[in-house]
Amino acid sequence: MRVGSTRTETDVLRDPGAALEPSSDALPETLGRYTVIGRLGRGAVGEVFEAEPPEPNAPHVAVKAVRGMSPDQLLRFKREFRSLADVRHPNLIQLHELTFHGDRLFFSMELIRGRSFVEYLCGPARDGNRTIHAPATDFDRVRRAMRQLAEGVRAIHDAGFLHRDLKPSNVLVEHGGRVVILDFGLVRDIDAEEGVGVTADGAVLGTPLFMSPEQAACEPIGPASDWYTVGEMLYQALTGRPPYVGMGMLALLAAKKDAIPPTPSELNPEVPEDLASLCVDLLSRTPNDRPQAPEILERLGADAEPAPTEPTGDLFLGRDDEVTALHLAYQGTRAGRPVVVMVEGVSGIGKSALVNRFLDRVAGDDAVVLAGKCSERESIPYKALDSAIDTLSTHLRALPTAAEVKAVLPRNVAAITRLFPVLLSVPAIAVAPTMHAANVMPHEARRRGIEALRELLGRIADDRPLVVYIDDLQWSDLDSLVVLETLLRDLDAPPMLLVCSFREGAPERVAILGQFIADLHAVDPALDVRSLRVGPMTNEEATGLALRLLGESTGHRRTLAETVARESEGSPFFVAQLVRHAMQREALATEDSASDLSLDDVIRARLRLLSHTARRMLAVLAVAGGRLPLGVAMNVATRGGTSSSSLTVLTEVRGESLVRTNGQTDEDALEIYHDRIRETVLRDLSDDERAGLHLEIAEALAATEYADAADLSHHFREAGEDQLASVHTIAAAEAASEALAFDRAAELYEAALELGVPEADHADLRRRLGDALASAGRQYEAARAYLDASEGVDEDERPALLRAAAEMMLTSGHATEGREVLQR
Repeated sequence: MRVGSTRTETDVLRDPGAALEPSSDALPETLGRYTVIGRLGRGAVGEVFEAEPPEPNAPHVAVKAVRGMSPDQLLRFKREFRSLADVRHPNLIQLHELTFHGDRLFFSMELIRGRSFVEYLCGPARDGNRTIHAPATDFDRVRRAMRQLAEGVRAIHDAGFLHRDLKPSNVLVEHGGRVVILDFGLVRDIDAEEGVGVTADGAVLGTPLFMSPEQAACEPIGPASDWYTVGEMLYQALTGRPPYVGMGMLALLAAKKDAIPPTPSELNPEVPEDLASLCVDLLSRTPNDRPQAPEILERLGADAEPAPTEPTGDLFLGRDDEVTALHLAYQGTRAGRPVVVMVEGVSGIGKSALVNRFLDRVAGDDAVVLAGKCSERESIPYKALDSAIDTLSTHLRALPTAAEVKAVLPRNVAAITRLFPVLLSVPAIAVAPTMHAANVMPHEARRRGIEALRELLGRIADDRPLVVYIDDLQWSDLDSLVVLETLLRDLDAPPMLLVCSFREGAPERVAILGQFIADLHAVDPALDVRSLRVGPMTNEEATGLALRLLGESTGHRRTLAETVARESEGSPFFVAQLVRHAMQREALATEDSASDLSLDDVIRARLRLLSHTARRMLAVLAVAGGRLPLGVAMNVATRGGTSSSSLTVLTEVRGESLVRTNGQTDEDALEIYHDRIRETVLRDLSDDERAGLHLEIAEALAATEYADAADLSHHFREAGEDQLASVHTIAAAEAASEALAFDRAAELYEAALELGVPEADHADLRRRLGDALASAGRQYEAARAYLDASEGVDEDERPALLRAAAEMMLTSGHATEGREVLQR
């Protein structure tokens, strides 16, 4: 909800009928920053549109938008985006941004133009029956498509999720043969303890025709359930029909559990034995009997090269002092007051792993843990708190009895739903009476909502220890910080532990976060606010982490772990990347995994997997010193007729943890994730390539309204454009003088003189150099500059410069030289 708006997300949830467009065929003109081109599809609560981004020449995107959805659907919609937004794989649709605008929640994603999986392999459906096709005849094509499908499913599982709704219409094949899995509306964590595939009211989730037997029976499901669905899609491709047809839903679900369909070879004798046997094995009614990803890919003829998966294990080891600090803060809440811990560190240093290990431990102590993450790719109200409140709604729904839920609810619980409508998914909250007038002012509605949330959290904390964790707080919106500060600024503040982690060195966010932290310190009575900086791991810790990821501690492994630790520079992120690279080399048996293992080689191997435009993006940032305005970086990186949109390229490099952003506007900064990445990219560029990129960066910066003269000077100079460089260097010097940075101004004036200026301007520039040096207290150097300037001016201007030079010499202790100048 945005204060002052006339219609909130909650209004849409409570009155979905009123949220619908007057005409079901009417198209919105815009969705946020996107211009709507047409409708691609429509479901029960959502629509997918083709839309045009505002960036010039950017390809169109798909936008999935919803209105009038239930709280359960709201939760699933946000989970659909958050679960796989950061997973990048060629066989998964790429998600871009999650936004709440007006009365619509939507996210943008890659636009896929293609046919459904079965139609691509078998041709159009027959006789108007969408499930009946002619059997596939090109079995090599089937193998190629199935390999890609299997790779995509494996990527979902490797990311820790189940799809739960794989079917031909959710898998599209582009004209060039690329297979893309989409629609993650039913995705959930593999290890989630929530239901086995049913909604809160007991409805079965998924598409019955393509459900696994265990999913149809509402039994626990795992990765094998998705592989069963892959088998059904293969069956339909080989035979032209699904395994079970011509029956009602109940009969269909029963047949999946008890009946064995005809084998593909019985229906189509042309089916090769390898594909027929794989299909039969995938359709086993016993999940443990179905093959898994490595075997499936091997049987489909995939290359022996291992997939670039992360090593098993978490990125945590050691950090005893930091863990102790968190536990002491946790124990501090027993005094009946909240405690705040601000965890700060550079990207990849292990902040999240540290806090998550702590959270795992306190969860075992029966603590209630509400963990969430703030993302720069989301533009929704109260986004720093949104995912934590989602977790709160899940916690309340999981309580054993309605009485336990009601015991922690405040009297005015409905007021919280004005801020966080997802809480309406809790039945006891959905039926709670509204205790405020319908026409209450927005600021008053927010105040009441925060008060009710404070009471709710307080009641939970009175019963059990409560920990709230917000990761990546540097992306917070101001509204979220206001809510947090207001929750804590009260004598009745809940005795909870609030842990906030944020990235060190995020200058665009320093003012917001700095003010938030200052406000917390100013709370009266005093609030317990603690700082915890996470620095590099020790060599011993890095070695131990490498051994954990390697899975053993033999002599060879210890040597490898020590090499990894030495190269990692104390970064858990780089430890994981080095171990991953070493294990891949071992798997390929090309060389000793510890031989000449270097971080540069690891980085180069990752760069080779990127698209041309993504590699160019990193080269642009490296040449720019590791940091550029987002709009400038995208402009230079995508120049030359590339077909990749800026969002796609940005998602690619960000998903590989190669860059980080400080926002999403053109003026926000885009920077390389780590200096070692920048140094490696730079070493692989020729002098000509560097000069060319410097020129392109300079020209792109010059076209903006926020170009910095010093940056322009640097890039034009490195490009060999000395004349242009001198113009901007002088402008930078003047700006430095205006800012009273006189030493910097003098340095720039000298640089401009070295670059070369027209002879007519030489004396004036020397005079300005003298002024800057004099203001900086460097009198003798100023005198020499004034003397040089006097050589190139008219006779009537020379005396003033000579007097200034003499004065500077006399005041600097060079009396003899000063008197000589006065006598000229």
